[in-house]
Amino acid sequence: MDLLIHIATPHSRGVLDHLARACARSGIQWACFLTNDGVKLLEVQSIQQALSAADALIVCKHAWNLHLPGKECPAEFGSQSDNSHLMGRCRKVISL
Repeated sequence: MDLLIHIATPHSRGVLDHLARACARSGIQWACFLTNDGVKLLEVQSIQQALSAADALIVCKHAWNLHLPGKECPAEFGSQSDNSHLMGRCRKVISL
């Protein structure tokens, strides 16, 4: 995989939206892992649409349950072990 976008804060919304759309346009293989309160970005419809082009979209289940308990998650649940696995598979990592 070419790129992992690691999201740990909702303050990265503007950068993430443009970066995800650029990844989709370029046709690279990319993934996204959301953790901490960065999971709140999945409440934004435009972010969900931008991230839907990712080859893998994984959300830390613990962070989701902490910040958005009871809400339906639009992505695959995972753990920090999944995050580590993605980091090992990707040639580059961008942390936002």
